[in-house]
Amino acid sequence: MEVAYFLYQTLEYGCCLRGGEGSAGATEEWSRQKEKEWKDFLAAEINGLSWPEKSELTMVPLELSDCKLLRVTNTSDNLYRISEWWRKEMQAQRVELDVRIFEVSNEALEAVGWFGKEPLDADAAQKALAKRNDVKELASPVILTRMGEEAVYKSVMEYIYPTDFEVKTPVLCCLHGEAGGEIDDAPAKVNLTAVEPQSFTMREAGVIIDVTPTLDESGAMNIQLRLSVVGDPEWRDYGMTAIASNGEKYDLPMEQPFFPAFNIDTHIYAMPDSTVATGGLYGKSVEGAAAKFILVFLTPHIRSLRPTYNAETSVVTFD
Repeated sequence: MEVAYFLYQTLEYGCCLRGGEGSAGATEEWSRQKEKEWKDFLAAEINGLSWPEKSELTMVPLELSDCKLLRVTNTSDNLYRISEWWRKEMQAQRVELDVRIFEVSNEALEAVGWFGKEPLDADAAQKALAKRNDVKELASPVILTRMGEEAVYKSVMEYIYPTDFEVKTPVLCCLHGEAGGEIDDAPAKVNLTAVEPQSFTMREAGVIIDVTPTLDESGAMNIQLRLSVVGDPEWRDYGMTAIASNGEKYDLPMEQPFFPAFNIDTHIYAMPDSTVATGGLYGKSVEGAAAKFILVFLTPHIRSLRPTYNAETSVVTFD
């Protein structure tokens, strides 16, 4: 006999795993009857699966999470059948990611105890930051996807601007009134340098979140996270001052945008229903300016796309 573990929450349909009234009493309510129900359920679902003598099913709670592990003792062939079925079932799981992104100052982090000696609970930290007036919440989406599938969230504004300018000289223009003077009521004619913008491009400013969740057999979620936070641009004029043929000076604007940006490309490991945090410095810390940080709080949940059957009440519900 060999032993394998499967994430309890992903198999919660077919039998009532959470003990009817939720997961709080699930460990105490595990019984031989519930084990038999599970064995019958899996045998009906998995072709060729058998439960020989000394095989068993038990439930093991996971620390720091409401999820449980199903501990299966069986032959290597039967464990392989269960494992293959479990992998296929994972494709039918919906992943719900609660994401909150904050722009915070060093003072705000110190106020909530972020730099304290004792580790700060991520969920408590995000709740404390959300209550502060000096903290800016940039986005708080709930992202839905499936195991192994990419999902992208965007909340952006598009800026279209030129990347090149063509300077054209000379251009013959007519000026009226005092600016150019008039002779015999005829407008004055002068040569002016002109600038024509060329090669337009577009950039998005705002928040872009790209996530791909997977689940390992220990029950931990591996979430590939790509985050981009791009601020509104600062426009800088690289133009010049030109002189008309009549001697007057005028400006030729050639503005270019500079976008403050914060990017993350990482893998986050978390148990379902637990909150984790990541982040870093946003922009440059210059003399006289307070440092800003971007903090990302992420809470993954696994939701079944299939019906949940409660054997005690004969009620079918859908997550």
